[in-house]
Amino acid sequence: GGDTLVWGRARASSGELALPQSFGAVSLGETFTSFVTFGNFSSNVNAIVREVGLKVELQSERQRVTLYDGMKTPGPALRPGEKMDLIVTKDLKELGAHTLVCSATYYDDKGERKYLPQYFKFKVANPLNVRTKVRLAPRGRAMLEVCIENATRSALLLENAQFDAVDGIQSRAMTPECGGHAVRFVGDENG
Repeated sequence: GGDTLVWGRARASSGELALPQSFGAVSLGETFTSFVTFGNFSSNVNAIVREVGLKVELQSERQRVTLYDGMKTPGPALRPGEKMDLIVTKDLKELGAHTLVCSATYYDDKGERKYLPQYFKFKVANPLNVRTKVRLAPRGRAMLEVCIENATRSALLLENAQFDAVDGIQSRAMTPECGGHAVRFVGDENG
């Protein structure tokens, strides 16, 4: 065995945990938070890595954003069993495929410069489906019917929904608090 340098692993009482290369979906509007670990897990006690530079980026279909950049200021040497940890966060505002790109540069125990990239893919999905229907009413009025559905497999709490009218259009809230009866909550038989 040579050097065993890895991204995305953390030690736990039951062993090591690793983020899979592809790990499902995250909802649009959520804050993506990831605990990132770069570690020297070599079994060779002399396999010390030096001048470790780390960079973490989040890439979507339209942009690539740097969440952490420690390439210009390399960290200390890492002996076997030692690791560097960091936490990165980003508000997710774009639908579609995303990739967490983790890269490291370092010098191995032979003095050779190495580059280690890792890619972790996930999808950002819309947690809500919104359908609208316009109904014409007398005196040039129109009624807007909106159906909001939970598109996830988890329960969601809808705290507020607000309609903003464009210039030249007037709107009136139709909530029970405002004297209207247009709000209806539909649940399944089990609650």
